[in-house]
Amino acid sequence: LEREGWRDRVNIWSPGDDDYFAGIPAGFSALVMTGFAAYDVLEAALLDARPAESRPGVANAIFARYRQELFARLEAAGSGDLSIGGALLQVTSGRLFGCASILRRAAAELAAVKRDVQMPTVLVVGEIYVRCDPFANGFIIAELEKRGFRVRFAPFTEWLEYSDYISRALGKKKGLSAVLSSRVQSSILSRTYAIAAAELGWRERTTVRATLDAARPYVREDLCGEAVLTVGGPVHEWREGLIDGVVSVGPLECMPNKIAEAQFFHVAEREGLASLTLALNGDPVDPDVLDAFAFEVHERARRHAAGSSAQPPRSKRRLRVVAQSEDC
Repeated sequence: LEREGWRDRVNIWSPGDDDYFAGIPAGFSALVMTGFAAYDVLEAALLDARPAESRPGVANAIFARYRQELFARLEAAGSGDLSIGGALLQVTSGRLFGCASILRRAAAELAAVKRDVQMPTVLVVGEIYVRCDPFANGFIIAELEKRGFRVRFAPFTEWLEYSDYISRALGKKKGLSAVLSSRVQSSILSRTYAIAAAELGWRERTTVRATLDAARPYVREDLCGEAVLTVGGPVHEWREGLIDGVVSVGPLECMPNKIAEAQFFHVAEREGLASLTLALNGDPVDPDVLDAFAFEVHERARRHAAGSSAQPPRSKRRLRVVAQSEDC
């Protein structure tokens, strides 16, 4: 920034994990949280519809159009009433600064182009930066879709919801304002999700509480960080019948991702969930690793549809996990 002459024009803001909205006016915080949640839901609707779209490219076109409308609406809302009272009215009324209407129309259009096609579903989880940046994760969503999967994606707001929960549990956020902030965030997450769920037939939202409960046999809640989310979310959604496999992505030598990888071995042993952990360092993802994982998940789904057990013999599960670690 200094080399480009922006030294006096740009301030660096690095929010702490305890409270990402500390020091930000409450009304603006509600708008920012709404923007994050709305974008997460819009992206989830795209991923739900695109693998079964009625004609190639139509889902992406719908997504791009509503993404631009969403950004424009958020920018306009930023210059409007951002008082505490105004923000609370936007959330409690369900208008969500105008984002509710955008999500409703986008979800309806995506639902209209989604054909009734059955295919296995894979959940993508892992370290939040690598997970959210397509280049950093080797465009893993596109690669999985090319191999015949519908992809679910652990949303960015999962981390914000978790951060708020941990801060309250550890006593770092106290008082009436902390309670109100948490309720507003929870309401925004629930309302944005419910809008798309009504159009696309989604089941109940995976909350952080459900994630932590599912992770308990494998990762203790006391171990704060991404590992408990990376394990708990897939276990919960596997038990609920929402997914057929999970891919966890993270930077090379990322400790939370390595902890999660170790526990996914035990999840496979006890519960039968197929997993693939990718430790990424900028190199392309080995297509053979993805092909092997895809074959296993498709085969399990085929056997499950035929009424047989979805779990392969224990020795095959063990060999697969060892091979994946060596490849990564």
